[in-house]
Amino acid sequence: MTPVLSFKENSKKIAQHFLQSVVAVDDNIKFEPRPDVNNEELIEPDDNDLGEFATVDIERRATTALSHELYYQDLSHEFAKEGIICGGFAPVGDIESSLQAVVNTSKNADITILDWQMDKGSPDGKFATDTILEISKIDIDEGGRTRLICIYTAEEAEVVVDILRKSLDSLKPKVSKCTLTFELTNLTHWKIEVVNKGGTQEIGLCELLINSFTDLTAGLLSNAALASIASIRDNTHNLLHKFNKELDTAYLSHILGLISSPDMREQANEVAFDYAVDLISEELKSDLQISKIVKDSLSKEMLKSWPQHMSPKQKAKRFKIKMGLDKVEFNNKTMEKLISSSKEEDLITVLENDLDIKGNDETSTIDTFNKALIQLSFDDYSTEPLLDLCSLESTRRDIVSLKKHTPVLKQGTLIKSRHNKFYLCIQPVCDTVRLTGTQSFTFIETKLSNGDFTHVMRKEGGHLKLKIMPSVKNLKTISFQADNDRKTVLSVINGEGIPEFSSAADEKDIVYEWCGELKFTISQAIVNGLAAQLARVGLDSFEWLRQKQK
Repeated sequence: MTPVLSFKENSKKIAQHFLQSVVAVDDNIKFEPRPDVNNEELIEPDDNDLGEFATVDIERRATTALSHELYYQDLSHEFAKEGIICGGFAPVGDIESSLQAVVNTSKNADITILDWQMDKGSPDGKFATDTILEISKIDIDEGGRTRLICIYTAEEAEVVVDILRKSLDSLKPKVSKCTLTFELTNLTHWKIEVVNKGGTQEIGLCELLINSFTDLTAGLLSNAALASIASIRDNTHNLLHKFNKELDTAYLSHILGLISSPDMREQANEVAFDYAVDLISEELKSDLQISKIVKDSLSKEMLKSWPQHMSPKQKAKRFKIKMGLDKVEFNNKTMEKLISSSKEEDLITVLENDLDIKGNDETSTIDTFNKALIQLSFDDYSTEPLLDLCSLESTRRDIVSLKKHTPVLKQGTLIKSRHNKFYLCIQPVCDTVRLTGTQSFTFIETKLSNGDFTHVMRKEGGHLKLKIMPSVKNLKTISFQADNDRKTVLSVINGEGIPEFSSAADEKDIVYEWCGELKFTISQAIVNGLAAQLARVGLDSFEWLRQKQK
């Protein structure tokens, strides 16, 4: 019988499958195995030893003597046993080029290992600290990422941690023993481990870092994301086999067909590009939907083991449900039973006996639960995770994840006036390309709401909670000037890095700030709702009968 694994053990399996690249940088890197030494050695006495022989713990002495060296062969072999590629090198050349080389190799690595002191002419740790700061700039500019960095040093770990905490103060570090995490936006899933070479040799470092990466990423959707990426990696060459170079003529036939149409000629390449992206992404989606590793990451067993992982102590009531004005707190066992309730009678038992949620003369227990707005939280009643998930569902791009993209005005674009009024573009996609001169765009005026809202989009430091009502009364038309080269309404990035659209002259040059774009299916659903409103038949009917029809 296969043993039941804990959530942490399953998460580690997923993390190991995902991890693919490690880069290790050390000015004392050795490309041969660590020398074997005997446990004990007889050494000649000093004059002060009174002629007696002494027994010395050679392993401890060897560790001290070799503590500044990194034995790459041992390290890479341990990672290789887990299917992880580990590359190692020593910085060479001038400091600037060496630092840039380390940043370039570390940028896309899953784990980065840095020696603490690699520039003998600089203060302790300056090279490593400068490398970390450069990598942090990249991750901040790209909207954040998960990153694990290890400082593998012969120095005292506590001393290194203290220097790092002060040097990285701008990143808002938090220290727990020899681990640093960060509160700065876009670095909340960063971690730096400081490990002493004398206490942990290369063979143990591999296991330590895999466990640390697992702690950083273990979660339901995060595990599913790791499993999805790993599955795509596994199927990379299968995908390349399907989308092979023999299809080039077929793809160009598609482009020629678009060029043959006068309406599509100018935008043939862009339309064909969207077609190719859709084709490839649908193939990836199809593979993910049947991937065993992805399915296992969100299996019933994983869901059931999650409460114990989150709250190991059974007496701790760290899970919280808010239903309307009612708030209920409970422990991991109750959470496990609630997740596992597949039959109505089991669910009713948990609701009534464990959560004290009961019906009344008018509404049964199950109906009370069904009709309630359920908000599950951990430790507090924060809605931030709920809003983040809403944003992921609704938004294609937002100001937080913009990177270096210059947006164009099209269906689904949300803009904001200087008077803090929001407008959602509902212009048909075909009417947002091949444009010349001044063009009118149709928008739905959109309001912010802290009560009921329909869509969520991220902004710097929070969320836009939008109430989008597809009504004719909320329609607005604004004119913009098309870009002569792109044949679209192109934004301009202002001094603060925010894209802006300037309306045409007849709108008195009002500037609108780009907030983000809704996903196409989401914006299309809004347009369909508006179309249903426009298609309503207005009847001047008998009032008594009209009220009866309600």
